[in-house]
Amino acid sequence: MLFLRGKYRDIIDAWKRKSNILGRKVEVKTYSETLVGEVLDVDELGRLIFKDNSGNILNINVGNVDKLRIHE
Repeated sequence: MLFLRGKYRDIIDAWKRKSNILGRKVEVKTYSETLVGEVLDVDELGRLIFKDNSGNILNINVGNVDKLRIHE
């Protein structure tokens, strides 16, 4: 119901509270590449804010993520 009422910020906030990947080192496999780095946040559009091992900050659309694996 939140989505239908346009409560996108509430949806993202709820996801952040329940997520176990924020601040964690992960591997993201997209259609074209595999990236390893840290998930910093999720922006207002629902994209992962990701810092790769080279220090680049990327916004990754969830629709483009094939695989997300947490590195221990």
